[in-house]
Order: sequence, then C-alpha cells, then structure tokens
Amino acid sequence: DALGGSCQLFPDGPEGVLVRLLEEWLDEWFPRVVIHFRWNYPECAEYASMYLGGEAIPYAPRFLKRRVAGQIASWGRRAARALGLDNAVQRDRAEAVFDRVFASLDAQLGETAFALGDRPTAVDAVLIGGIRAHLAADPEPRRRLERYGRLLAWAQAPPEWSPDGLV
Repeated sequence: DALGGSCQLFPDGPEGVLVRLLEEWLDEWFPRVVIHFRWNYPECAEYASMYLGGEAIPYAPRFLKRRVAGQIASWGRRAARALGLDNAVQRDRAEAVFDRVFASLDAQLGETAFALGDRPTAVDAVLIGGIRAHLAADPEPRRRLERYGRLLAWAQAPPEWSPDGLV
C-alpha cells in the first residue's frame, strides 16, 4: 500500500483477523447503541434532527428545515423501534454495552496509545469517527463520555503516529 506495510489499518496475520472482527462489530453492531441514545432521548433527537435537517438543506428557510427535521426524527424513532430499542430491557442493555466498551477502552488507553496497542488500526478509526460524529455530538452520550476523560481526550486529539512509531 502507499503507506507501507507497517501503517496498514488492517494488519496481516492473526492481528488482522482480530482488527477485522472488532472493526466490523464496531461499524455494524455498535451503531445500535448510537441509535438508542440519538432517538430515545428527546434532547438528543431534537438536536440531531435539527442538525441533520440543516445539513440536508442548508440554504432552505427555517420553516422548511423544521419540517425536514420532523421527518428525520420520525425516521429515527422508527429505526430505534425496528432495532428493538423501544423495549426498556434493550435500552438498558445498549447503555450497559456503552459503559463496558468505553470503560475498557479508557483503561486500555492508560497503557497503550491506541485501542489495540501502540499503532493505529481500523479499530481506532471507527472508534474515533463514531465518537466525534455521533456520541460526543449528542448531549446525553457526551455527558456519559465525560466519565472517561482519557478516552474523550484521545478521540478529540489522537496521538500522532508514523511507521517509526509515535511522533
């Protein structure tokens, strides 16, 4: 690849298998947790629908943005329901997954620069992207992320890295 073998986000060998499995879970299954927070907490749903509505039609008048935001919020509630997140047990489990994943990652970042060691992988990319784009943007998960100060600081300003190691 253009960056050289030591910069691959998906390493070769057994490490690569682990990275692919974790990246897949974080990218395809962890969003269920994001959807829970975004659409089951009214404060988050209002924020997200207005933000996304404004992104969808940035130059439209405010009344039209509100209408689009309402459509987006309706879609979000349907998505949460389709994932079973209208059930209190499932909502509690989503929040427990959030806490377990981020408590573990916060502790890991006390020992290594990245989620799986001292070099970045696709796992770091999907974590940082999800935290920045969704969890740290929405009010309720942002408050919860503040319990994990090391993790939040890492996601906002990840360590610089080169093929020779940390910069």
